[in-house]
Amino acid sequence: MHLVTTSYFDAFCDEFAFEKGSTKSFEAFANCCINNRFSDDEVKPAELVYEGPDPGIDGAMLYVDGRLVLSEEELVEILAAGKRELDFEVVFTQVKTSESWSKKEIDTFSAAIVDLLSEQPAQPLSDYLQDFKKLFKAIFSNIKKVKGGRPTANAFFVSAAPDTEAAEINAAVIVGHKQLAGTGFFREAEFRKVPREVLHEWWLACGAADEATLPVFNYSPFPAAPNVKSAYVATVSAKSFIERVLKNDDGTKRKKLFEMNVRDFLGESEEVNSEISETLKSELRKSRFGLMNNGVTIVAESVRPAGQEIFIGNYQIVNGCQTSNVLLSNESVVDETVSLMVKFIESSDAETVEDIVRATNRQSKVEDEQFASTMESLRALEEYFVARGSEQQNKIVFERRRGQ
Repeated sequence: MHLVTTSYFDAFCDEFAFEKGSTKSFEAFANCCINNRFSDDEVKPAELVYEGPDPGIDGAMLYVDGRLVLSEEELVEILAAGKRELDFEVVFTQVKTSESWSKKEIDTFSAAIVDLLSEQPAQPLSDYLQDFKKLFKAIFSNIKKVKGGRPTANAFFVSAAPDTEAAEINAAVIVGHKQLAGTGFFREAEFRKVPREVLHEWWLACGAADEATLPVFNYSPFPAAPNVKSAYVATVSAKSFIERVLKNDDGTKRKKLFEMNVRDFLGESEEVNSEISETLKSELRKSRFGLMNNGVTIVAESVRPAGQEIFIGNYQIVNGCQTSNVLLSNESVVDETVSLMVKFIESSDAETVEDIVRATNRQSKVEDEQFASTMESLRALEEYFVARGSEQQNKIVFERRRGQ
């Protein structure tokens, strides 16, 4: 493998105690990079690979509202949580350590996916793929809860080879996409090759702090305050906020932006969120959006204004989870007339951040008990149960945030 690929792969193996040079370890490495693009939660890479019959698929994952679901019990729990609609995404991977591309291997991958999704697969399936098959069937048993009426699908053929424009390879990818979309199971389907250059970017993104530079219409500083290095209130374009703050450079949704919120996203059918959505869809009212909405509060380790832009580094949205997610859901109707008020606060002091979270969330109805979700001890307790249950079939989890 290329020297850079090897160095990143070895770093992964050191961090997660995998055997260096192993094909199975490289599968875990690639699946970990891909999982980071879909999951809001910390997931152990060992959960992303399997032993047993391999029909040409190295990973099959189901995500529900950004959460990796590994068992029917987890899915039942999520479906019973009360949200009317949930975003279902399925991800398939095939991972190769070879530094050359193979049309035959891509064809095998696409055929294996179609076979796996069929009523009676011809290929032998490992326990891992059999469990996925049960989860996939359960989606359609609860179709009323599936956003858009069907899940979305992504298939990634990962290679340690450099990118190629070879006609036969790109043709195989196009055929794979047609086969995946042709199953009729998905409202959207993507089939793509992932060369080593892209894999490098995805690995670096796994540990990268979130950074963004946001254009502003205008901004004003707040007076100095204890344990707050700087703070500003700004009026921004909601469209720019979506593109620069809520999304990565490649257009994918940034993960883990709302870890310090007292609540997870409650869904677009929730009363207040439904009203926000209706405002955005109204040609008459959406230009007044910035006046009608309480705005968003961002706490960051670094806040730097420069001209008509503000840079933020390693940031969290501590108030505005509902607004942010509704904006994402309605991106197609958000145009340059939609404005948004944003507070930027530069602070690394835990007590100060907790005070800000509590105060900003007093603007909407939040029960006192929910503020406990920000306490460091309860965050540690949540992480403890995640770690303890990582290898258990029947997990005990601690729901720190409502709707989590």
